[in-house]
Amino acid sequence: MGKLLDQESVHLMQELQAIDFTMQELSIYLQSHPNDSIVSLQYNELAGERRESIRRLEAQMWMNSSYLTRDDQENPEWDLVPMPWQIGS
Repeated sequence: MGKLLDQESVHLMQELQAIDFTMQELSIYLQSHPNDSIVSLQYNELAGERRESIRRLEAQMWMNSSYLTRDDQENPEWDLVPMPWQIGS
């Protein structure tokens, strides 16, 4: 694991982790309260935020990934990008 992420990428990854956690909790709640339209709406809004966060993170990671070129899409050097638990808090 060699490449460090810039602060913006770290922030985006942390944001995505928070959204994923909240969606998971809402999903568990909705399993026992399927008719709760307010929570269902919150879940759907978070799903949209999640899609946008992923889009922003992918754009940020692509721009900052000098080792990753369009010609290298099939064999990217994923081992250079830290896992979420390796970025710290």
